[in-house]
Amino acid sequence: MMSTKILLTGAFGIVGSAIREHLADRPEYEFTCLSLSERDDSTAVAGDVTDYADIRGAFEGQDVVIDLALPPGLSSENREVGWSDAYLANLKGTTNVIGATVDADVDMYIYGSSNHVVGGYELSNAPEIYSIENYIMIDHTHPVNPDSM
Repeated sequence: MMSTKILLTGAFGIVGSAIREHLADRPEYEFTCLSLSERDDSTAVAGDVTDYADIRGAFEGQDVVIDLALPPGLSSENREVGWSDAYLANLKGTTNVIGATVDADVDMYIYGSSNHVVGGYELSNAPEIYSIENYIMIDHTHPVNPDSM
């Protein structure tokens, strides 16, 4: 059986780590983990998503790209980055990952978004949102309602 080759950006973040923890040992998946810095991990390759040339080679031969990357300098702990800079870095990183996916003729691209895209619904519907009787389903049909960056 051939394994599916998966390039995972943001592989060492919270969600990426969970994916690796639960799926990396399964023989049907072969992971390449794109990381901003060098890692002591045989599956890791270093690359900055805001630099297309830096990441392009990692996409060759992949079947799937799972994009969870957060550009350098952006994190929930770093509140010093302004909205405009964060937006531009995120846009550039995502554009580069999609571009490299297309240019390498990868069959599938999966984008992982933040729960903060719809976090405003939790704020605007509290405390009722926490009651079983007032169940609210927030899904892809709802307009974005960000609570932070």
